[in-house]
Amino acid sequence: MKSKTRLKLLLICSSALVASFAAFAAGCAVGAPTTDSILEENNAKDQCITYYAAGGTFDGDELTEKNMYFVANSPFYTFTDASGESTLVRVGYIFNGWYKVETDENGEPKFNADGTPILTSDEVNATNRIQQGEHWYVAADWIRDQFVSIRLGGNATIKGTDGKDYTGGDEIAQKNFGKSGTLSLTDASPMASTDYTFLQYYTDENCTQLLTGSITKPESGNAVVYAKYIQGVYDIVRNSSQVRSMLVNLNADKAYYIYTTAKETGEERVIDCQGMQISFKTGEFNCRIEGNGYTIKNLNFVNDVTSVSAGQTYSIFGSFTEKASVSNLAFSDVTASVNAGMRANVSVYLISHGIEEGAQFSEFKVENISLSVKHHIDYPIKNIPQDNTDNYNTDNWMFGGMNTDAAFIAKYTGLTVRNYELTVNETKLVPQN
Repeated sequence: MKSKTRLKLLLICSSALVASFAAFAAGCAVGAPTTDSILEENNAKDQCITYYAAGGTFDGDELTEKNMYFVANSPFYTFTDASGESTLVRVGYIFNGWYKVETDENGEPKFNADGTPILTSDEVNATNRIQQGEHWYVAADWIRDQFVSIRLGGNATIKGTDGKDYTGGDEIAQKNFGKSGTLSLTDASPMASTDYTFLQYYTDENCTQLLTGSITKPESGNAVVYAKYIQGVYDIVRNSSQVRSMLVNLNADKAYYIYTTAKETGEERVIDCQGMQISFKTGEFNCRIEGNGYTIKNLNFVNDVTSVSAGQTYSIFGSFTEKASVSNLAFSDVTASVNAGMRANVSVYLISHGIEEGAQFSEFKVENISLSVKHHIDYPIKNIPQDNTDNYNTDNWMFGGMNTDAAFIAKYTGLTVRNYELTVNETKLVPQN
C-alpha cells in the first residue's frame, strides 16, 4: 500500500536547529511541534525531493519511496553511510547513482508501464543544492551485480582449508563485475587448499583452453571459468620478481614450481631477469624446485667489499643440504662477482659451497656463467690459493672443495655446468703522498 511506502522527513542544514529536528523525529513528546509548524518555521515547506528506490529499499527496510523537505540552498542528501557507501538495498544489484526523473507538462513524474520511474541522464549528487520553491523527483539507478563463477577444473578431489572436499565442476569462489563491464583475474588462489596449489584459469572444465585476457560481462547470467590445481603445496614462480623471492629464500623449507603460460602456448620457457642483482649465499639450500623445463637467465650475483665478512664462505646457491632438490631447470648467462678487499679467510665458490648426501638433482643445468673474484694481494681467497703471481690453483672453486672429477660426475649425473670461467684480480694499497 502506498501509505506504507511513503515517509516525510525534514532535513535542516543548521546546527542551531538540530534540537527542534530531534524533537520532531522522536514524535512522541506531548506538545511537540507538528511537522507543518517545523516546515513553516524553517521555510522548508516549499523545497522537497521525492526519492524513488526503483526496485530497492531504503536502509534495508520496506520503504521504497521517500519525501524529504529541505531548507533552501541545502545540498542534495545521498543516503550514504560513514564510509560513503549507499545504504540502499537491492538484492543482486549495485547502486549506480541518483538521477532525475522525467516529468510531464504539469511537472509530475513519469513512469514506465511496470511502474518504475523514467530516468533522465541528469545525475544528482551531494554537489547539487535545492533552491527556493523547487521539487525534485529522483530515482536510484541500478546495475545488475553479475559475477564470475569460479569452478574447480579437472577431475581431482581437493580439500579446502574450510575442511570441505571439492570435485570437478564445484563452485569454489565468485568474483563480482561490479560497475565494470570486464573483470581480470589475478594469479592469487581463488580458494586455499591443504594439499593442492592453484595454477591457472581455463574456459573449459577439462582445463584445455587457457583463459587469456579479461572476462567480459555477459548480457545475462554469470560468466564461468575453471581453476586448475596441481597436487602439492608450492610457491608458484611466474616472473622475475618471484624468481628473486625464491633465490632470497633458498634456505626456507619450501617447494617452488616454475610456471608461466608459455608452458601451454608453445612459447619459449624463459624468465628473463635482466637488471636484477642478488647477493651471494652464505647459508643453506633447503628448498625443492620443480623447473618444468624453464630457463632463468641474465642473473647477476654481486657482493662488494661492504657486504663481505672475514672468515665467511660464499656461493650463488649456498650449501645444498639433504633436503635440496632441483629438477628440470636451467640457469643461463649468469655473472657472479665478489670483492673481498682486505677481508681475511674468505672462501668463494661458484655453484655451491657444499653438497650433503641426499641432495637430488635432475636436469639441473648451469651454463654460460662467470665468476670474478677481487681481493687485496695480502689477503688471498682461501679456497683459490696462489701458486705464483700469474697462476692460481683453481681445482676446487666450483662446489665447495669437491673435486669435479669422474667420481663427482658419476654421482651427480643430473647436475651439469657448461661454459664457465673464473677471473681473479688482485689489488694493492695506493701509496699516500
